[in-house]
Amino acid sequence: MRKIAKDVSIGRESLYKATINAVLHALDVKIAIVQADTGRKRRHRKRLKYCCFVE
Repeated sequence: MRKIAKDVSIGRESLYKATINAVLHALDVKIAIVQADTGRKRRHRKRLKYCCFVE
């Protein structure tokens, strides 16, 4: 992946993201990341919990 990313002049992370997006699109899968409802008031951003839903 590093060589391919270098050959096409994009970052490796961007190449991984594009690859994952292409696969998900081909499978007709949607992913949404939303904040989990913990029932408590938010005090610190670092303590947020997230859930991932796949449709």
